[in-house]
Amino acid sequence: SVVLVVIFYVNSGNINPDDPTSKQMSDLGPILDTFTYWTYFMVAATLFFTLIFPIANMVSNPKSGIKTVISLAVLALILFIGYSLADDTILRIPGYDGDDNIPSRLKLTGMGIYTMYIMLGGALLAMLYSSISRLFK
Repeated sequence: SVVLVVIFYVNSGNINPDDPTSKQMSDLGPILDTFTYWTYFMVAATLFFTLIFPIANMVSNPKSGIKTVISLAVLALILFIGYSLADDTILRIPGYDGDDNIPSRLKLTGMGIYTMYIMLGGALLAMLYSSISRLFK
């Protein structure tokens, strides 16, 4: 990643800011493509290791596997609640003619917002519980 950033800055020094945007993008295109492919690789590697290590841990230690399954079930429940609360009504936005104002995208966006609210509330309750339970120990 560091090497790619250095290559980007070395190459961007050769870009003339007075050139049209299309010329600047064609000059930077190859390194931007490399950044994109590197990002795809890093996301794929992250997903791979995120899935493989918990599965290996569940096989080697079945008791912790039960906790993992319960955590995934709670997360699925939170996502379901967020999806149920979300609204998919088309927004009336004056002057906007884009294609992002569709029911499915609005429903998923609402699900993300409600899920964030639920998880934030859970984190605040956990901090409150932690602080209060220490007082009684």
